[in-house]
Amino acid sequence: MKIYKIGGNKLMEWDNYQTLITVPATDCNFTAALGYASKDELLKAHYYLEDNPAGNKARLAAVNREIRKRQKEGKV
Repeated sequence: MKIYKIGGNKLMEWDNYQTLITVPATDCNFTAALGYASKDELLKAHYYLEDNPAGNKARLAAVNREIRKRQKEGKV
């Protein structure tokens, strides 16, 4: 996560991929990252979580659910 200062305000850059592979699936930051993630970020997270299944079962299920949801909506 990077922090930028514009004027007097601090702005943070969000790394969706990193959030999807590290934050617990029940965390509100995880669900926000699911919504903001691009197709490439979702697929990259999916492949990482498949290759590293230990402790990632809920994350992988959530990412797969989001990919299926977007495919139904025609967004992926």
